Amino acid sequence: MRYTLGVYNHGELFIKGATTAWLVYADDMDFHIEKFGGIEAVISNQGQSIMLNSILKDTDGSTIYVKNYFPSTNRLSDIVLDDYVEINEYGVEGLTDSAISVVQDGLSLIDHNKKAKFEYADFPQRLKEMFAKLASLNEVKTNNVISNIENDKCIFYLFTYEGVDYQQLMLEIGRGYSIRMRTLLNKQTEDCLLLLEYLDENGIAKYQWQDNAESKMLEMKCVKKAMIDAYEILTQGLPE
Repeated sequence: MRYTLGVYNHGELFIKGATTAWLVYADDMDFHIEKFGGIEAVISNQGQSIMLNSILKDTDGSTIYVKNYFPSTNRLSDIVLDDYVEINEYGVEGLTDSAISVVQDGLSLIDHNKKAKFEYADFPQRLKEMFAKLASLNEVKTNNVISNIENDKCIFYLFTYEGVDYQQLMLEIGRGYSIRMRTLLNKQTEDCLLLLEYLDENGIAKYQWQDNAESKMLEMKCVKKAMIDAYEILTQGLPE
């Protein structure tokens, strides 16, 4: 079957083997996925509800297996045809009721004309523009820009390390998930480093994924979405 839809409640869904799809979308409840194949986007409508097994190398070179919640890589409207996306009273995007019949008919909800959007084609330039805007805020000159949304935290700040100036934008997901996504901008070289980190009880990274702003890694798409979300939260109400 090319397109699959599952409807369930009061339980959890376990998917064995490699999952290959344009979009993995969880509207409610937890998904447990053995591993991703060719996944273009991952979206959880109710926060972090997709759990993924990852294979990592430990510091001694040994293989370890970890299972963690995987943050959303995109907004639903980034990848799904507009006719099948609706916004509820809380401002959260979801699929329309008619989207179910589309999948049942074996058709696709993916809008391939949005490829540049869901692949973040313009992200490197957009990121630099966001950093420039944040750095221009008066609060940054004397303090960090911080915004707490429930248990989540957005922070933007400037710092100097070994004589080099840096800017950092960060979104940390609390509520027991302990996921941190951040971007470091080296002002000397203009290089950007993206990081997805899972934290221990002391807020120290247990393991992480990192790459540059042009990365195609699915883990870095999580960071790209988080950076855009954090920027919008920190600049809410400010003129463009």
